Amino acid sequence: MAGLAQSFCFTLSDSANLLTLHSQEQLMDLPQLSPVDFYRRQSAAGLEILPDISCLIPENWCFLDYEKMSADGTDAIEIVNWPEFQETLATWDCNSIYIMNPDIIHEMTEKGFLNARKKIRFSRH
Repeated sequence: MAGLAQSFCFTLSDSANLLTLHSQEQLMDLPQLSPVDFYRRQSAAGLEILPDISCLIPENWCFLDYEKMSADGTDAIEIVNWPEFQETLATWDCNSIYIMNPDIIHEMTEKGFLNARKKIRFSRH
């Protein structure tokens, strides 16, 4: 079972191609999957999916094509304004980051983390 003892703080490399999503309008330019294709991929990956589940999926949900985005060079996706997406972006439920390329991760030491926290300035958008 994963726990805090197995967590670590990290930063991203300067060369990382990070896509930060602030608003739903940004979704229109990103590659997407239909709900049927999304669940077909889940099933092909060994996850048990109910047959014809697509009829249960709200029409306004968006399923990003993470495989295509990664192939096109996106290393990570960050959601920074989750309430903007809660009715649209399927499979996300909080502000978070999805790392598709683990090579961009740089683990921080405790000293580096403490120094970084001192530099953080909070702002509202």
